[in-house]
Amino acid sequence: MDIRITSVATVNGAGLASAVAPGAAIITATSGSISGHTTLTVTAAVLASIAVTPENPSIANGLTKQFTATGIYSDGTSANITLPSPGHQTRRQLQL
Repeated sequence: MDIRITSVATVNGAGLASAVAPGAAIITATSGSISGHTTLTVTAAVLASIAVTPENPSIANGLTKQFTATGIYSDGTSANITLPSPGHQTRRQLQL
């Protein structure tokens, strides 16, 4: 297999593909005059879980406590998805 680098994925000489960006790439292997190919589709990361911190807090009556929601995505990345103010929601943000 030849080493290929595209805007979607890279493939090393051992055939290991690494995603670079969402999209599709044609992966081709050639030996002499014979070749075969497949299409690799790279998708965007999706929200896999949400961690709310602090965990199991307690608070005295009349006081306030700040909570943070952290989104963990299918590609292993994470991001603070806590809203800065009520009523302002996006796809990756939620109101606690």
